[in-house]
Amino acid sequence: MIVTAAGVQDSAGGKRILDTLAAQWPTVTKTWVDAGCNNGVVRHGADLGIDVEVVARDKEQKGFVVQPIRWRVEQTFGIMSRYKRLHRDYEALPDPSRAMIH
Repeated sequence: MIVTAAGVQDSAGGKRILDTLAAQWPTVTKTWVDAGCNNGVVRHGADLGIDVEVVARDKEQKGFVVQPIRWRVEQTFGIMSRYKRLHRDYEALPDPSRAMIH
């Protein structure tokens, strides 16, 4: 599991996650990312043999609309938010947050 500081850009974090994913679970061939990731993440995934699909919001949608694939991620964050320690950022480093998730 990778937990990064809030200041890490989505693209940099995405590449780290793909590296870990390819090393620990080599059978994974597809993943989804949000629009915050750039084409570098897609190319990096292709180099690792992982199809990276960007799940972007439809430009015509107004207000909050549930995105089917992204809802799974939001649901996971919601479950973790039940635990106050994971909901608020009390730690100065990512390691204690990683430990709490495990």
